[in-house]
Amino acid sequence: MYSLIQFLKKVKDFRREQGKRHLFWLIILIVILGLMTQHLGYRALGNFAKFHQERLTNNLSIVRGKVPSYSTIRRAMMGIDCADLIGSFNQWVSHLVRDYELDNWLAISAIGSIFIFNLVAFVPFLAIYF
Repeated sequence: MYSLIQFLKKVKDFRREQGKRHLFWLIILIVILGLMTQHLGYRALGNFAKFHQERLTNNLSIVRGKVPSYSTIRRAMMGIDCADLIGSFNQWVSHLVRDYELDNWLAISAIGSIFIFNLVAFVPFLAIYF
């Protein structure tokens, strides 16, 4: 089984080597998890990360034991290559829906959001806002 983390690790990190405290894929994962739980702003995402800090550090083996602040999340999202992220995300989704006809799936991107629908059942699969 392919994990989302494997594909997020492929997203190019635009940051300089100096001063990196958090892995780029970890920041993106926290954003995705936060957005899926309706934490839609940078401060809300920072609060989400702080609230779930212990769970995130234990389950994701975060070395320093600290999660990114809202300003780190903001800087990461401001500089990310959206095409690179969408490409990695689409690769992950294609592995999830391998058993289904890919022609029946539709992804819609509109002003900072991605929606994926199954056209046969017209059921939203996942929505990511950034």
